[in-house]
Amino acid sequence: MKSFSILIVAACATGAFAQMDPCVAEAKAKPLAARVGLGTFTNKGTNNFTRDSHFAVGLTYRPGIPCMIAPGRGTPGVDLDFIDVAGNGNRINAIGLTYGTRIMLGQSGGFYGGFGVGAFSTRLRTAANNNNNNNNEGRPTRATGDGLPAGTSKTMTRMGAKLMLGMNGKSGEFFELSYFLVSKVRGGDVNRANLSVGFKF
Repeated sequence: MKSFSILIVAACATGAFAQMDPCVAEAKAKPLAARVGLGTFTNKGTNNFTRDSHFAVGLTYRPGIPCMIAPGRGTPGVDLDFIDVAGNGNRINAIGLTYGTRIMLGQSGGFYGGFGVGAFSTRLRTAANNNNNNNNEGRPTRATGDGLPAGTSKTMTRMGAKLMLGMNGKSGEFFELSYFLVSKVRGGDVNRANLSVGFKF
């Protein structure tokens, strides 16, 4: 009976804390966020394998629960990120699912930093005439697709992390710089950085 009473008190305290938490209230009012932006691989050889920049899109869902790491400063959520990069007859597409949190850095709540961990599925496809040594412009591409025969593709899922730094607007808009750390795929370095603009709703 005593343990049951403690659980009830703890649940009530958690609920009361959540109601007082402005970040939780904001997440419940606008649990979804969509973003679009430009990205680039941080490895020169990977960019040479396709092209130097690519479009990136993403979605975030925040269920509106308190952040245990920094109470009152943020809320955790699930991020879904996708890129599809084609160039020189080669292609890289990747989808990532991460669980993390964004934490307010100042008193005004404008700037924030965050991190997340999860799984990333990356697919590499080489051109039919690609010898894995040079692209159509003669630039070396051996940093990506090493050992992958011409005209074939390989999909691998790896654990990874996502780091974020952003700024919130006053009407639900936000700007975010994110960096993705992912284990190599078939010898290819697929770490990348994105600069995005988004809106919460």
